[in-house]
Formats: sequence, C-alpha cells, structure tokens
Amino acid sequence: MVNVGDIILREILQKGYKNGVEFCEANGISKNTFSQSVRMNSWTVEVLDKVGKALSLELKSFATAKKGREKKGV
Repeated sequence: MVNVGDIILREILQKGYKNGVEFCEANGISKNTFSQSVRMNSWTVEVLDKVGKALSLELKSFATAKKGREKKGV
C-alpha cells in the first residue's frame, strides 16, 4: 500500500533532491518534523502546505492530523 509519505518522497527524488534531508534544508522545512511525519504517516495541514509549496503540489487534502481540538456540537 502506498501512503502519503511514499508519494512525497517520490516527488522529492523526481525534483532532483538526493533525499528528504536535502529537500528540507533547501526549503526551510524542519527535518525533525518532516521525518516524523513520514515515519508515522501523520501529516498536519501546515506541514503539507509547506511541502506542497516547495514541490508545487496541492497536498492539503491528505492531512491526517490537525492542530488543536475541534468544537463539538452543543
């Protein structure tokens, strides 16, 4: 099964980066946050937005985690 991290890593390699670390350094993305997202396959909207902008892709629809808590109906 292919997950979001696999897709992103494939795109990073296709854009000519040697690996995820080089991609993060070149685009001002936290290496720790990125590697944790790939490892756990849990992506926040914010991380996907930064990665998507760097790769010229729309990735926000793949978000699996959000900051904060959603309000429940009263």
